[in-house]
Amino acid sequence: MTEEKKVFTVNDYYKEQSPKKRKKILESLLDQNDGEENQMRRELFGLRYGGKNQRKDGDLADSYIGLWMNMKMLVNSSSGFFGNRSAKKELTRAINKLGIKKYTELGETARELLYREFYHMAALYITSSMSDRNYSSAFMGMISLKEEQLQGKLIQDVYQVAFVMPRQVKMENEFSLLTQAACDALGDILPDSREILQEKIKQLK
Repeated sequence: MTEEKKVFTVNDYYKEQSPKKRKKILESLLDQNDGEENQMRRELFGLRYGGKNQRKDGDLADSYIGLWMNMKMLVNSSSGFFGNRSAKKELTRAINKLGIKKYTELGETARELLYREFYHMAALYITSSMSDRNYSSAFMGMISLKEEQLQGKLIQDVYQVAFVMPRQVKMENEFSLLTQAACDALGDILPDSREILQEKIKQLK
């Protein structure tokens, strides 16, 4: 008797963290239905994971996580008119290369799929950070952060990257889907963070 091939769902695709496993699920979804939405998912997958670099574990490098980390670095290093102008040029190149500008302007379906990809990226960043020894500790990993301290660190990260950085370079519209997705992912994973983040956003305005 031959083993039955597993039938994957769209939810399986967005729950999976490994790029290689996501690719297999996506191929299964395309076999089931090669309609417009799955074609867009395939294009977004290629834009997100299609670079030549690989992770240390051999999996595909995640360009959306790369963008997030770059924004995290820029918000702390760019300052003043010339610094912000340089950061804006760098981020503009990135959103064009990664298809973010295209999908933001392509229509409601495209925007929804891009939002889900950003949500997946933000949730991956948050959950990975929570389990990462270096991130969740202080003094070179010698002291583990308390739960409240770790939550505060993650809130600050999301606030800085998803809210401060786009505002700093006047690209709120271009990053609106990333901002919403990161805020939603943080709130779903750490419900107590919602009120704290909203207070920080009010102060920014």
